[in-house]
Amino acid sequence: MEFQENTAPNEVATHSDEEDSGLSAEDEAKKKQLWSKIDELLDTYFVNQFQRMALHKFIKVKVSDDSSDDCTRARDWLFMRLNGVKLPKEYHKRQLGCPDLVPGITIKPWWEREEFPWVAELESHFEEIRDELMSLRNSTGFQPYRGPSWAGKIKSEDEIGSKSNDNGDWNVFYLFLHNMKFEEN
Repeated sequence: MEFQENTAPNEVATHSDEEDSGLSAEDEAKKKQLWSKIDELLDTYFVNQFQRMALHKFIKVKVSDDSSDDCTRARDWLFMRLNGVKLPKEYHKRQLGCPDLVPGITIKPWWEREEFPWVAELESHFEEIRDELMSLRNSTGFQPYRGPSWAGKIKSEDEIGSKSNDNGDWNVFYLFLHNMKFEEN
């Protein structure tokens, strides 16, 4: 079954634990098949049960509301992925190889800092941020950078992610990595 934008998201793409009254048997079967495909897609992102419930709610309330422009890109991405399409209609050749491309995101080689109002606030705290980072310099929290396991051929000794290169290290102070929280940091 191909999932198209005109799949009547408010009728078919709703999800709840209760039976929807008023749906025909055919629509109920379509709804079940659609949510099965959505769950297969979520499985590829290794979401936990809590995340899955939140995503189901988000899809039901926000993404399936085709009268709203708030989640157009998310809706387009979802339909694209449900149909097995990896690349949006428009993309830059330098994006090839990226694991996920979202339709409708502006394609630019760089962004001017003025386009992000929060950058000025971050810059205004430069000395405080620098001093905090420098105070961590002799701590044991720094580790070599780890990419996603699928992204590199050089496996790490502890099998968490993959190393980014084979000569030298790019050290980072992890707060979160691959769904793991570094409490000590």
